Parts: sequence; structure tokens; C-alpha cells
Amino acid sequence: MKLQWKQTGPAREASVEVPPKAPWIGDYVIAYDEVRERTLYVYSPQFHQFGSAWLFDGHGWTDLGFEPIRTESPDQRWMGFWDPSRKAVVGWNICKDNEYNPIPLGVALTESGPEIVPTTGDGPVRSDDADEAGALFCYDRARNVTVCMTHLGIWELDARGAWSKVRDEADIPKSRWTEECHSAAWDATRNECVFVFAAEDENEDDRLFAFSWNGEALTLCPNEGLPDGVITGWMNTGPLACNHPEHGIVLHLGAPRGFLVRTDSGWSELAVKKPAPAGQKCRMGYDANADVFVLGPGDLEARPGAYPQEQVVFHVFDDGVWTKLGVTAAKSPVGELWAKRFGAFVQVGPERRSVWRAMGNFYLTLLEFDPAQGWKDLVDKTTFKELWDGGHSDNGSTVQMGIVADEQGVMRAFANEGDVYVFDEEKCVWSRESEKNELLKRRLWARLCWDFSEKRVVLWGGEIKGRKNNHVLIYEDGAWRQCKKSSPKPKGFARKKRERSVEYQLLYDHGLGAVVRFGYEEVAVLQGEILEPSEPEGYGALNDDAHRVVMSDPATGQTLVFNWQTGVVFRFDLGGCEQLATIELPDDLILPKHVDKAYSMRTLCDDVAFDPATRTLWCQNPEDAWGTYRVDLGPVFEAAAKKGERTQPPPAEVKKKKKAAKKKKAAKK
Repeated sequence: MKLQWKQTGPAREASVEVPPKAPWIGDYVIAYDEVRERTLYVYSPQFHQFGSAWLFDGHGWTDLGFEPIRTESPDQRWMGFWDPSRKAVVGWNICKDNEYNPIPLGVALTESGPEIVPTTGDGPVRSDDADEAGALFCYDRARNVTVCMTHLGIWELDARGAWSKVRDEADIPKSRWTEECHSAAWDATRNECVFVFAAEDENEDDRLFAFSWNGEALTLCPNEGLPDGVITGWMNTGPLACNHPEHGIVLHLGAPRGFLVRTDSGWSELAVKKPAPAGQKCRMGYDANADVFVLGPGDLEARPGAYPQEQVVFHVFDDGVWTKLGVTAAKSPVGELWAKRFGAFVQVGPERRSVWRAMGNFYLTLLEFDPAQGWKDLVDKTTFKELWDGGHSDNGSTVQMGIVADEQGVMRAFANEGDVYVFDEEKCVWSRESEKNELLKRRLWARLCWDFSEKRVVLWGGEIKGRKNNHVLIYEDGAWRQCKKSSPKPKGFARKKRERSVEYQLLYDHGLGAVVRFGYEEVAVLQGEILEPSEPEGYGALNDDAHRVVMSDPATGQTLVFNWQTGVVFRFDLGGCEQLATIELPDDLILPKHVDKAYSMRTLCDDVAFDPATRTLWCQNPEDAWGTYRVDLGPVFEAAAKKGERTQPPPAEVKKKKKAAKKKKAAKK
């Protein structure tokens, strides 16, 4: 049986095709080509390549099909502009040659494709501690020279291709230039180049600088008219300079401010009806043919005030309105929960509505998934901080260990100091049900579940001060107690250090009527107060040591295990396990930032939940707000039920007799 994940929840945006993302999100050039009379997007498809290009016709993009050329090792993101002397859009960078010497490198986008710009003379160099923003390039259209400004001075390249240094570094800020703000543009109204960047001041705050250069004087532009948060302070978004034939220099700030225009005394606002998102690492150009600004990809705010995230989108500014091309990427609110996350389906309300909820382990935040709107906050974040605000102390971390819902749908959160919090469905607030308890000893990574037979919460294991723990604790009637008898240690505790550690799940198995601990090669059934180990045939071969999901169906009494790594779904039975189905994993569920597939799986396993009411398994890609998927496991549970009655664990008395017989036999030997 082959099953597939299906995307669910709010639909993803649709868009025309847009150019691909550069390996570094801002590693590209956008400039108007005066021969083609179109805007060009030129990017690096790989680290040592440049020259792949797309053409913008005012509505959409067309791949020019250019083969990129090999370049030396670039030291920063590319910058570019239209070069009238070479009749081409030219991209510039400071690179390292084979002997690690800095060299300026220009690539011209000619009619036939990219070509290296030949140069002579001693070209510009950056300071040794420059990061990804150490050189700014601009074209002086009044004097027909390419200008480069670095920490160490100003260089110019004439039409014949000869570099010369024309000014030393006297008044140029020496501190690190930040990549958040890194642009230059030609001011046609004043016949000078303008360089815009941010550098760290003596307080390590980012401070904005705008310098103009006319071939003789380097002048610091006045900040009058700039918002306070742009002049100085920590910047996770940065202003972006662009030229305009009427306004001269335009400074793009993004929502909510929009555009600023350079004046003799500073900056003034340009009317914008609908601003583009604020961001950083972007490039922008003016398209003279379409009379629009074109803003390229970068780290943009997916929603106002959100931390910028990589966005492979373009924005076109026309008649005061920015129109987006491409699909916005946004991190899921679940992915923004602090550290480890917990999720579970809960039956709520008189109608016993089944809802998916999630929380992080450092706060009493609670999210709920709405199929129409996606994830939403259930709890006002200001209401729970006085009740419990997790954190660190000299004795270790104070965190939540998990959330558990009972058969009535009452949901509790369990902190690792023993305090328990219960959620009020009507008021949507948490309240403390029990105080701290020394039995918990600030353990981390413990497993919890609701015991439907005994109407209690069962906790097993975790780590205390870095050491694995094998205790079983019970929470019932508002109090904790530790089981007096010790359970056999699971095999995973004895694994060699070089091997990957075993992840465990604790689940109430409706067919066995007992709590079961699931490990890699063995399971353990809670009988009385002892977890009795068992190694069902086929379990270890079908299982995975870390990336598994276990699910029990009250209707059929069957339990399934899903192996994330292989996609295999198998029936769990103490008498022997059998594969019943496979689930295909969509490519977009494998997190693009994680080359290691196993790490991606582990991340995804934090954000899955089984809904017993509908027998569906749900998954949330934490990096994608629209990446919610579900798969119907009803047919698999029905197929499992047709296999017959499940094997029940032997009574505890039988196990005691077998153990006694083994001891007696060993003693005789």
C-alpha cells in the first residue's frame, strides 16, 4: 500500500516564473540594459561562477540561456550597473587569485554572453578584516569612469581599462561595513556617485553613512529626514540606494516608510501607496523602458515586523504601488517556538472537536492549527510570564517536558521541576495545578503520556545532570510519586558513544491496554510499575533508532509505527511486526537548509501529531508557513486489524517464573 502526504491548510500563493535564487541570496546584479532596453538580473549559479541572466519585459522574466563563466574566489556580493563605455551591464567584485592576492574583477553581459573585463594597473583592495561588504562600485556617467570605494580609499577605472587610485582613506570609516546595507548609485541631478553603507560605531551599533564623490571631493551627505532607526542602531533591514532620471538618488527603506529622495539638505519622502517589505541584501534598479523600479530577492520581512527571511521574490514599483512577483516564503509560527517543540491532538468542546496544538519548551505559549488560517496563538503571551517564564539558572535549565491531554480533553503542561499547569479552554489561560517537586530533579528529555486504563500520567526517563535516567514516575490526583521497583535498563542505554543515541516514545497502546515505551531494537510494556522489555520479531529491522512516529487507534486496537527515514509503516505486535505500507515524503518537506537528510528528519519529527479521531498523521515543516501536510492512515489500520488478534504480554507472574528458571539454570552451570 502506497500513501502520499497531502498539503492542507491555507493555499500557497501562485505567481509567474521568476529567476532562481543565487547561492547567497543577495549575490546578483539588477540593472537596466540600454541596448536590450530591458532590465537584467545576473547572478552566480555557483560560488566560482557568474553570468547566468534573465530579462524582464515589465511583466515577467525570460531566461537568456547564457552559460556562466568561471571567476576567481569572490570576497563579497556582486554589484553592477550599465557601463556606457562598454555598452553592457557590468558586474564587479573583489576576488582572490590563485595566490590569494585581491583583484578587482568585472564581468560584462554582452550580446553573446558574459565576458571578463580586461584591466590594467593596481586595482582597488579591501581591508583585511572586511566581511561581505568591503567595496562599493558605481559608474560616473559624467566622466565615463568606474568608481570603487573601499575602507582604504577610492579607485577609478577609465574607458581604456586602466585602474588608478585617486584618493586615500582619510575620512572613510574604518570599522566593519555591514552587509545589511551595501549599495551605490549615480546621481544624475548632481553629477556624482553616492555610496551608501552602514558601519559599526564605537558602541558596536550600526550607523548609516552616505558619501558623494564627484571626482574631486568626498562629502558626507546630511542625515536630515532619515528616520532615527536608520541613522544608528541595530539594523536587521537596510536602506538601498538607486538612481532615477528625475529624482536623482532614491533610498528604498521598505514598509512602512517606502522611499526617500535625496535633496541638498538631506532626504524627503516620496509618496508610496503600497510599500514593499523591508529587508536587506537586496539589489534594485530603475527600468527606463517600463518606467518602474525593480527590487530583487533578499532577506525580507514575510509580514510587517517579522525577522527577515530569505525571499526569492521580485517587486515592481509602478504608480506608487509595489507588485510582487514570486511566492513569499515564511517560517511557520511552530518553527519560531523556542528550542524543542511538542504537539498533540486534543478533543475539545461539547462536540469533541479534534484540534492540533503545539508549544515550545521554554514558554507556556500555545498554538492551534486552523485549516482556514494556519497556526494561531491561543494564549495572550503577557498572561503567562508571571505564572512561569522558563529560563536558565546555576542549577540547569528550567523547561517544559511536554503536553498531555486526558480522555476528557483536559490539557496539561509539565515542567522539569515538577510543577504542572492546566489549560482552561473557556478562558484560554494557564493555571498552576501543582507546585515543584524534588522527584523531577530538573530532568531533560523525559517522555510522558496519558494512561487511559489507570487515568494518570506516566513519565519515564530523561536525563538528570547529563546522566540517563530509568525511573518511572506517576502523576495522579495532583501529585507526583516515583515507582518503587526498578525497570530493566533499555538496550539503548548501553550503546557505544560513537553510535547515534536512541530516541524513545511513550504511548498508550489501546490494543494492549497498557503504556508502551518504544525504542530501537526493543519495546517495554508497563505492567504494574515495571516496564517489561520485549524484542518482537522484525521490529528492529523495520524500525529506526531516532526517526519514528508511533500511533495507536482506539477503534481497531491496532498500533502502527512509521519510519521517517525509509517511509515504511509497519504493524506493531509483540508476536512479530509486519510492513503494511509506505508513505512518500515530498521534496519540500526535506528542509532545504539541511543537507543532512537525517537531521531534517529529526527536525520534522518534532512537528508531527496523530489524530486518533480521523486516523490521520499530520506534519508541519517548521521552515514553511504553508508546509502543513497530512496522510490518511485509516486504510492501514483496517489492514492491520485483518491480521487478527494482537499478541498480549504474558502476565507478570509468568515472567517471574521464567526469570527464576533462568537464574537456576545459570547457577547449575
